[in-house]
Formats: sequence, structure tokens, C-alpha cells
Amino acid sequence: VVGDYNNNIGDAAIKTIEGAGLRATWNDLKINVAKEFTYNAQNPKKNLGVIDHILYNVDSGGRATDGGIIELEKPLSDHKPVWAEITVPRKIKELQALR
Repeated sequence: VVGDYNNNIGDAAIKTIEGAGLRATWNDLKINVAKEFTYNAQNPKKNLGVIDHILYNVDSGGRATDGGIIELEKPLSDHKPVWAEITVPRKIKELQALR
């Protein structure tokens, strides 16, 4: 699930989503979201931190293997684009072995 959540990692809303079995790709990628921001790309002095997230279902056995925040010289939006590559096991047996 990708989106502008208007919440930072650690906020109650994100904790609720994580409690439902979703995981933010930032956690796998070891990106320190406290030192980054995705909003406000057009006015960095008024940034709100990383509020755009990519989340995946932990029961999928998936894991983010790459990703990040895209820095554009001329932002197209007030939000920076985010991306992630998530690897998911091909076979159910592989998934069951992870449990």
C-alpha cells in the first residue's frame, strides 16, 4: 500500500496500520526517517518529515530490498516521490518455512 499518510513512523496512526500486519519498507531498508523528509519538497524549511510510505503485508513473507526517497532538482509536487523494491517468495513452501 503506497500513499501520503500524513503521519510519521511511530505515530499512533502508523502503529495501528502496523498492528494490522503491515510493515513500512523504511524499516527493512534501515533508512533513518528522522533525518529525511518527503514533505514539503517545495519549501524544505517547513518540512514535516517522512509522511509518505510504502507498506506491505508481513504475512506475504516479503521484504524490501531496495528503495528510497527521490530527490528532484525541480520538484513536481509538494511531496517527494518514494519507491521500493519488495521481494516476495515464489512458493508457498518457502513462505511456510519463514514462519
